[in-house]
Amino acid sequence: MGKVVPHLSLVSPVRLKYIGPGRTDTDAAATRANCAIPSQVGIYYYEVTIVSKGRDGYIAIGFSTKDVNLDRLPGWENNSWGYHGDDGHAFNCSGAGKPYGPTFTTGDVVGCVFNYIMGTASFTKNGTLLGTVLTTLKPSMKLFPCVGLRTPGEEIEANFGHQPFRFDLESYCHPPVLARRLMNQLILNYLHHHAYADTYAALSQLCGPPATTAATASTASTASGDATPASSSSAAAAAALQQEVMETRTRRDLMRSLIQDGDVATIKQRLGEAYPTVLPSNPWLAFQLDCQHFIEIVRQSDDEARGVAAASGSASAAAAGGSVNANAGLWQRIAGLGAAMMTKYGQHPKQQVLEALQQTYSLLAYASPRESELGFLLDPASRERVAAQVNRAILLSRSETATRPALERIYRQCATVTHVLQKEGSGAPVFLKLPDCLNR
Repeated sequence: MGKVVPHLSLVSPVRLKYIGPGRTDTDAAATRANCAIPSQVGIYYYEVTIVSKGRDGYIAIGFSTKDVNLDRLPGWENNSWGYHGDDGHAFNCSGAGKPYGPTFTTGDVVGCVFNYIMGTASFTKNGTLLGTVLTTLKPSMKLFPCVGLRTPGEEIEANFGHQPFRFDLESYCHPPVLARRLMNQLILNYLHHHAYADTYAALSQLCGPPATTAATASTASTASGDATPASSSSAAAAAALQQEVMETRTRRDLMRSLIQDGDVATIKQRLGEAYPTVLPSNPWLAFQLDCQHFIEIVRQSDDEARGVAAASGSASAAAAGGSVNANAGLWQRIAGLGAAMMTKYGQHPKQQVLEALQQTYSLLAYASPRESELGFLLDPASRERVAAQVNRAILLSRSETATRPALERIYRQCATVTHVLQKEGSGAPVFLKLPDCLNR
């Protein structure tokens, strides 16, 4: 506790007893904590155990700014708030209190929770959260925990976290997650967006179809029985649209699988057939596919070279020689493809393209590309990145403006907001650890 005023005795650093006459309100005495509440933590809490209510139990638990007089109970002065045990009233910068909660006496535990995220302050009694007493809590207020006593024998002990709290602060800081159905919708949207068709179908059977599918089913069921021709037509249109969505998702799933298998040549052919506007309207994507095609052939050559090295120690010389000849032919193909790329993109006006081209073409300089400083280009993860870009381009070509799934957009928005809040000194981001959210 902080400075102790007349009529109060500091039994221990966190234990206080009233020793004054206690005849009138002028005999009241209060004390503040010696440190202000750190608003950056987002949520702050402390508790007070009523060791003894003394003669009359005129005990007040609350908070105030540093300039408030300590010869008055918390809540009676400006910039002071208090919850009083004798009548259960809350005093908000005024000598006139308002009914708030139950009275408290010997053995009770009263706490105060400061929520800087919501801008509120509330009290608790014996672990139960009571109503809000302040709705304009701001980090700039510089508040201090405060306790006031008024009659002989009153004694309290404060707990600033060195002992377990009666109140379940952990649950308060981490309320229940989103409703399961909403979470399922977000996951289904993510699977649909990235065209994980098989996983999407399996999850849909477990947790029910997404909202759009449910709406279609509802429309279709309405179309039966006494449905009007108009409603039947609407249901048919909805069913046709749903079928188109499923077919598109299947095609996108195939595109992703081809890229993950390294078959870039087939991807370019399929894109031209199914979505003829995608590559002409996305020159950067076309360039990345050309680079990935080059990388896949380098990967194939490197794999074959490793196979030759293994064969030279165990297989016949003739077999090894045949593999060497095949590998040499593959390298000639790589060199020709690299030269074609340099001719096509070597004079490109964008520096980003030139740098990526140079990096990709430089794979030719290494006998073992995987073990070179450019080995990361052969990492299978690069296929996933290209697949995601192809998927987004297809969605854009179909006028689907949400080129990222809702789940990813929520994550990105949270990351941006927490970064901005941290720069502004807010404590709210403390309770949102995004990597932990992904691992739960």
